[in-house]
Amino acid sequence: MRREVCLAGGGWQDFSGPTRRDTTPPSSGDLLLPEQLNLRLFAEWADLSSTLGPLAFLSSRPRGTLQLDALLLAVALEGLHRRLHVNDLPFPSITRNGLNRAKDAAVDAGVAKLTTEGWEDKAFSAERFRNAVGFVGQETYAERLHALLEPVSAVAPGLFGPSLADWITHMKAVRNIQSHQLADHDEFRAREIDLYFVLTESAAWAYRLAILMQLVPAAALREPLQASNRFSYSLANIDLTGFWQSYSCSEAFRNS
Repeated sequence: MRREVCLAGGGWQDFSGPTRRDTTPPSSGDLLLPEQLNLRLFAEWADLSSTLGPLAFLSSRPRGTLQLDALLLAVALEGLHRRLHVNDLPFPSITRNGLNRAKDAAVDAGVAKLTTEGWEDKAFSAERFRNAVGFVGQETYAERLHALLEPVSAVAPGLFGPSLADWITHMKAVRNIQSHQLADHDEFRAREIDLYFVLTESAAWAYRLAILMQLVPAAALREPLQASNRFSYSLANIDLTGFWQSYSCSEAFRNS
């Protein structure tokens, strides 16, 4: 574009500098290149978004309060697994009727034991035990996150710190504290701020990557991640907290 300035004595002076080639990548944060956005991908996204429902929109949600962001992402990751891995079951070879018989046996055994301990209201104890064993046929929260995030960890080593299992343990604890409004983190000081920041920063990337891996091969995301300034900044900011002691997320990703 041509630029000119008005001179004090009258007239105009060309102010266009030498044309320089812009060496900045087309995008410093997008994980899909424009040439990848074809009709097939849009069709697959349409099918996937109908499966995900409102979960499809959470990856672009503006960030807010750390506690609320952590809770929302913790729930969203669980929901994402539920919708993408509907056939993941802890007892895949057992029929539904067989599992129900096992639950009934557990309830009966519990009621019988409480009766011998002196509890007389069998209906009440049966209802309590029935609620307790009601989810035995479903994956636990930790199992869901491990199945969902292990492939993400392979694409983005270092994102979850030194151990995915430890990361999941922290996220599960935060989910329980925030969803049940426990008092553990009422004193929200430096340690809690660092914990919640690390979890929300890494979970937001993990959520995006888990969805994108349903549309493109995991290997196709590796190079865009390496070129992404935003991803590098996130890892650097996680390192800056010092939460993962003696461990650098940035170095782990670069050296992988």
